Amino acid sequence: MKDEEKQRSDLYKKYARQEGKKQEEEHVNFAYRFADGAKRSVEGFLEGMGEEYNETVEMSRFFFKLLEEKLQLRERESPPSKEEVKKAIEQLKDMGRVGVFASVSILPGGGLSLLGLEILARKFGIKNFSFIPSSFRKRLYKDVNNTNGPDQNHKRGG
Repeated sequence: MKDEEKQRSDLYKKYARQEGKKQEEEHVNFAYRFADGAKRSVEGFLEGMGEEYNETVEMSRFFFKLLEEKLQLRERESPPSKEEVKKAIEQLKDMGRVGVFASVSILPGGGLSLLGLEILARKFGIKNFSFIPSSFRKRLYKDVNNTNGPDQNHKRGG
Protein backbone atom coordinates (compact mmCIF):
# COMPACT_ATOMS: atom_id res chain seq x y z
CA MET A 1 0.00 0.00 0.00
CA LYS A 2 2.86 2.35 0.78
CA ASP A 3 4.36 1.80 -2.67
CA GLU A 4 1.02 2.64 -4.23
CA GLU A 5 0.74 5.82 -2.16
CA LYS A 6 4.30 6.76 -3.07
CA GLN A 7 3.55 6.26 -6.76
CA ARG A 8 0.43 8.42 -6.47
CA SER A 9 2.41 11.05 -4.57
CA ASP A 10 5.11 11.05 -7.26
CA LEU A 11 2.46 11.37 -9.97
CA TYR A 12 0.84 14.30 -8.17
CA LYS A 13 4.21 15.99 -7.72
CA LYS A 14 5.05 15.48 -11.41
CA TYR A 15 1.63 16.83 -12.41
CA ALA A 16 2.02 19.82 -10.07
CA ARG A 17 5.45 20.59 -11.54
CA GLN A 18 4.05 20.44 -15.07
CA GLU A 19 1.10 22.65 -14.12
CA GLY A 20 3.47 25.03 -12.34
CA LYS A 21 5.60 25.29 -15.47
CA LYS A 22 2.50 25.93 -17.57
CA GLN A 23 1.34 28.65 -15.19
CA GLU A 24 4.81 30.15 -15.11
CA GLU A 25 4.90 30.19 -18.93
CA GLU A 26 1.46 31.80 -19.00
CA HIS A 27 2.61 34.46 -16.53
CA VAL A 28 5.77 35.13 -18.53
CA ASN A 29 3.76 35.37 -21.75
CA PHE A 30 1.25 37.69 -20.09
CA ALA A 31 4.05 39.88 -18.70
CA TYR A 32 5.69 39.99 -22.13
CA ARG A 33 2.40 40.95 -23.85
CA PHE A 34 1.72 43.58 -21.18
CA ALA A 35 5.24 45.04 -21.43
CA ASP A 36 5.07 45.05 -25.23
CA GLY A 37 1.67 46.75 -25.17
CA ALA A 38 2.89 49.32 -22.65
CA LYS A 39 5.97 49.99 -24.76
CA ARG A 40 3.85 50.52 -27.90
CA SER A 41 1.51 52.75 -25.92
CA VAL A 42 4.36 54.91 -24.60
CA GLU A 43 5.93 55.09 -28.07
CA GLY A 44 2.57 56.13 -29.54
CA PHE A 45 2.14 58.74 -26.81
CA LEU A 46 5.61 60.17 -27.42
CA GLU A 47 5.03 60.20 -31.17
CA GLY A 48 1.74 62.02 -30.63
CA MET A 49 3.43 64.52 -28.32
CA GLY A 50 6.07 65.14 -30.98
CA GLU A 51 3.38 65.78 -33.57
CA GLU A 52 1.55 68.02 -31.12
CA TYR A 53 4.75 69.96 -30.48
CA ASN A 54 5.27 70.48 -34.22
CA GLU A 55 1.65 71.55 -34.67
CA THR A 56 1.94 73.94 -31.72
CA VAL A 57 5.07 75.53 -33.16
CA GLU A 58 3.36 75.88 -36.53
CA MET A 59 0.21 77.32 -34.94
CA SER A 60 2.21 79.74 -32.80
CA ARG A 61 3.88 81.05 -35.95
CA PHE A 62 0.45 81.45 -37.48
CA PHE A 63 -0.85 83.20 -34.35
CA PHE A 64 2.11 85.59 -34.22
CA LYS A 65 1.64 86.40 -37.90
CA LEU A 66 -2.06 86.98 -37.30
CA LEU A 67 -1.31 89.05 -34.21
CA GLU A 68 1.17 91.11 -36.20
CA GLU A 69 -1.47 91.74 -38.87
CA LYS A 70 -4.21 92.46 -36.34
CA LEU A 71 -2.06 95.02 -34.51
CA GLN A 72 -0.59 96.36 -37.78
CA LEU A 73 2.90 96.17 -36.30
CA ARG A 74 4.71 96.76 -39.58
CA GLU A 75 2.84 100.00 -40.38
CA ARG A 76 3.07 101.69 -37.00
CA GLU A 77 5.84 103.42 -35.21
CA SER A 78 4.47 103.28 -31.68
CA PRO A 79 3.83 100.04 -29.81
CA PRO A 80 0.23 98.85 -29.52
CA SER A 81 -1.76 99.89 -26.46
CA LYS A 82 -2.67 97.40 -23.75
CA GLU A 83 -6.28 97.51 -24.96
CA GLU A 84 -5.25 96.65 -28.53
CA VAL A 85 -3.14 93.76 -27.30
CA LYS A 86 -6.00 92.46 -25.14
CA LYS A 87 -8.40 92.62 -28.10
CA ALA A 88 -5.92 90.83 -30.35
CA ILE A 89 -5.29 88.10 -27.79
CA GLU A 90 -9.04 87.67 -27.28
CA GLN A 91 -9.37 87.26 -31.05
CA LEU A 92 -6.71 84.55 -30.97
CA LYS A 93 -8.59 82.80 -28.17
CA ASP A 94 -11.72 82.99 -30.28
CA MET A 95 -9.99 81.00 -32.99
CA GLY A 96 -9.65 78.09 -30.58
CA ARG A 97 -13.18 78.57 -29.32
CA VAL A 98 -14.53 78.45 -32.87
CA GLY A 99 -13.05 74.98 -33.30
CA VAL A 100 -14.60 73.68 -30.09
CA PHE A 101 -17.88 75.51 -30.72
CA ALA A 102 -18.20 74.20 -34.28
CA SER A 103 -17.35 70.65 -33.25
CA VAL A 104 -19.76 70.53 -30.33
CA SER A 105 -22.52 72.44 -32.15
CA ILE A 106 -22.79 69.60 -34.64
CA LEU A 107 -24.03 67.34 -31.84
CA PRO A 108 -27.69 67.56 -30.84
CA GLY A 109 -27.93 70.04 -27.98
CA GLY A 110 -24.22 70.84 -28.24
CA GLY A 111 -24.61 74.62 -28.37
CA LEU A 112 -26.91 74.54 -25.37
CA SER A 113 -24.40 72.36 -23.52
CA LEU A 114 -21.67 74.94 -24.06
CA LEU A 115 -23.98 77.69 -22.87
CA GLY A 116 -24.85 75.57 -19.84
CA LEU A 117 -21.16 75.03 -19.07
CA GLU A 118 -20.55 78.77 -19.27
CA ILE A 119 -23.48 79.54 -16.96
CA LEU A 120 -22.36 76.83 -14.52
CA ALA A 121 -18.81 78.19 -14.51
CA ARG A 122 -20.11 81.67 -13.71
CA LYS A 123 -22.21 80.30 -10.84
CA PHE A 124 -19.01 78.84 -9.40
CA GLY A 125 -17.29 82.20 -9.73
CA ILE A 126 -15.23 81.50 -12.86
CA LYS A 127 -15.80 84.67 -14.84
CA ASN A 128 -13.54 84.33 -17.88
CA PHE A 129 -14.56 80.80 -18.87
CA SER A 130 -16.16 80.34 -22.26
CA PHE A 131 -16.11 77.99 -25.22
CA ILE A 132 -18.46 80.31 -27.09
CA PRO A 133 -16.72 82.72 -29.51
CA SER A 134 -17.13 86.42 -28.68
CA SER A 135 -19.28 87.24 -31.70
CA PHE A 136 -21.78 84.57 -30.65
CA ARG A 137 -21.61 85.68 -27.01
CA LYS A 138 -22.36 89.29 -28.01
CA ARG A 139 -25.43 88.19 -29.97
CA LEU A 140 -26.53 85.78 -27.28
CA TYR A 141 -26.26 88.26 -24.43
CA LYS A 142 -27.76 91.01 -26.59
CA ASP A 143 -30.80 88.79 -27.19
CA VAL A 144 -30.96 87.85 -23.50
CA ASN A 145 -30.74 91.50 -22.46
CA ASN A 146 -33.36 92.52 -25.02
CA THR A 147 -35.85 89.91 -23.81
CA ASN A 148 -35.29 90.71 -20.13
CA GLY A 149 -34.36 94.37 -20.37
CA PRO A 150 -36.42 97.43 -19.46
CA ASP A 151 -36.99 98.29 -23.13
CA GLN A 152 -39.07 95.15 -23.63
CA ASN A 153 -42.36 96.92 -22.89
CA HIS A 154 -41.45 99.69 -25.31
CA LYS A 155 -40.71 97.16 -28.08
CA ARG A 156 -44.07 95.47 -27.60
CA GLY A 157 -45.81 98.77 -27.87
CA GLY A 158 -46.81 98.95 -24.23
